[in-house]
Amino acid sequence: MFGFSKTSERAQEFDEGVYTRYKFASKFAKGKTTLDVGCGIGTGSKYLLKHGAKKVLGIDYSEQALQEAMAGAHKGLEFKKDDVLHLSKLGLTFDVVVAFEIIEHLPLGTFESFVASLKKVTKKGGYCLISTPNKNITSPDREKPYNPYHTKEFTPEELTVICKKVFKNVELYGIYCTNDNYAASVSQLKNSLWYQFILFVGSSRFVRATISIVPKSWRGAVTGEKTLPELSENDYAISKRYIKKSINLVAVCKN
Repeated sequence: MFGFSKTSERAQEFDEGVYTRYKFASKFAKGKTTLDVGCGIGTGSKYLLKHGAKKVLGIDYSEQALQEAMAGAHKGLEFKKDDVLHLSKLGLTFDVVVAFEIIEHLPLGTFESFVASLKKVTKKGGYCLISTPNKNITSPDREKPYNPYHTKEFTPEELTVICKKVFKNVELYGIYCTNDNYAASVSQLKNSLWYQFILFVGSSRFVRATISIVPKSWRGAVTGEKTLPELSENDYAISKRYIKKSINLVAVCKN
């Protein structure tokens, strides 16, 4: 919730929110060749193959993450180091391309070229799925994201505009929490004086980067997140109807 996760390392934890994205993507990837852009340690790539994808290639720039991913590589699953802004160098096209939680990490001014790069490796009639945090929820009323590893976060309108500059057919979905008890607890925590103090201290990029290396369980105790109810995969849903309250956005682009 406070954005202290060092996601730039792409050492992806397969938590409930990530599970929801890949579960959604697996419906498109069944029986299809699939590219997982920014695959991290490969958990999502493996999920897609296990749930019906014909073949999956995962790419990332982190050698450390790829080493772990390759330890679990097997038939139909491959991993490779590559530049997400120049995907056409792969010399391959795919039925389905997924790029989850990548665009917000890229340098300013490269967002449209990134989407264009995704299109080049998406077959005609294929699908490209792009997910990113919903700025209206994660960093409202501020230009710089709270997460120090994000260069920019997007509103639903901004993400749609960028995708439609490249793809003609774009549908926007939102991932949201269906657990009312959790939502009420988050609201209570956000309204507390302690949360306001943490928010003030965390406004420093240096402080946030420092805190990000602290173990997750310790961070949760400091921020108060440890007191929140535990969530399961059943506490998340994805829909076109609840974009405004969605934590993450998913653009489904048809080539």
